[in-house]
Amino acid sequence: MIADEPIQEDLDATDVNMGQEGWAADKAKELLDWLGINYNDAGIADQLVILCVALLISAIVWAIGKYIIAGSVKRVLKHAKSQNLPLIFNDKVLNRIVRILPTVSMLAFSLAFDKEGIVYRIYIKFFQLVLVFSITQLVLAVLRAIFNVISNIEKFKGQPMNGVYQLIAIFIYVICVIVMVSILIDKSPAYLLTGLGASAAILSLVFKDTFVGFVAGFQLAANKMLKVGDWIVVPSQNANGIVQEVSLNTVKVQNWDNTITTMPPTVLMSGSFYNWRGMQESDGRRICRSISIDMNTITFCTPELIEKCRQMPLLKKFFERHTDVENLTNLTLFRAYAEAFLRSNKKINQSMTLMVRQLQPTEFGLPIELYCFSSIKTWVEYEAIQSEIFDHVIAVVPQFGLRIYQVIASQPKD
Repeated sequence: MIADEPIQEDLDATDVNMGQEGWAADKAKELLDWLGINYNDAGIADQLVILCVALLISAIVWAIGKYIIAGSVKRVLKHAKSQNLPLIFNDKVLNRIVRILPTVSMLAFSLAFDKEGIVYRIYIKFFQLVLVFSITQLVLAVLRAIFNVISNIEKFKGQPMNGVYQLIAIFIYVICVIVMVSILIDKSPAYLLTGLGASAAILSLVFKDTFVGFVAGFQLAANKMLKVGDWIVVPSQNANGIVQEVSLNTVKVQNWDNTITTMPPTVLMSGSFYNWRGMQESDGRRICRSISIDMNTITFCTPELIEKCRQMPLLKKFFERHTDVENLTNLTLFRAYAEAFLRSNKKINQSMTLMVRQLQPTEFGLPIELYCFSSIKTWVEYEAIQSEIFDHVIAVVPQFGLRIYQVIASQPKD
């Protein structure tokens, strides 16, 4: 009885070890037993056979995962009531889930190797590293999908969510590297974390631009100074266009000539830039342009000019309000006509500021400014409306006995 006790203890230890291998390892052992391979005393030839079997099983598991499991999930998601589930469990997420299954299958067949041998250590470490990296990629894919869903929420539309995602991704990659290094050196991740305190200064130096960029990007978002889709002008960077992306280290702007300007977020925080979002969200886009009148042509109106202006439909209301016409000037009539012309234009927002005013006289004449807001804000149509207004105004100036001041170039001598 005494001689049998060590044998019984060995059997008990074997049972405990088999229990710790897990369900996948148990099934792998059953498969090897069915194939007639003694995994407890496997030689080189048996190990090669087991490796081939493991590769074959892993390929089958991958095929089942990709074409059956993932395919079934896609079909179910097509009929899901929630619109966010298909976005979260997209093709990238499902593919990365499928990649994990063969790695787990390969780890289950690690029992084919001597646990004290170099082959086992290389085999198990390699697939453990692959498993950690695959899980990291899966977590990042799910995280990206979640951020895409958040970005579609009205409250967060246009916010620089990409910068927040990148910061979290860096943190996840750091954890991944720590775990992978701990696997290689057979140390607990906690052992490595204790040494990070001494490396904090180095890490802060290496990732200085990243941290500063994140803080700047967060300030831009928190203060609602910038978001994706805004039209901005940054004179110091020669940028004038639509914001395409806001990340940790860069703000990407597509200029109107289709070139791309990239700059760090700190440039926008430390300098100045124009954001046209206020105009885009308002009811109109401002038109503010002037023409210079030759002051030598400004005179009191003659009876003939007054009679001529009475026949103009746009000045009908003006003469109803001004019955005394003795002291009227031709410039007064012109300003009244220009304002009435703007108020009759259906493309001008009549509820916003609208006026025709004089500016300070200069050596180039008396500037008359037209100030109003176009109800159409798109660039091409806005420019067309502005041009149509001034085409008409410039053409009508001579009707009031006025002349636009224009510097005449000196004529070359014969």
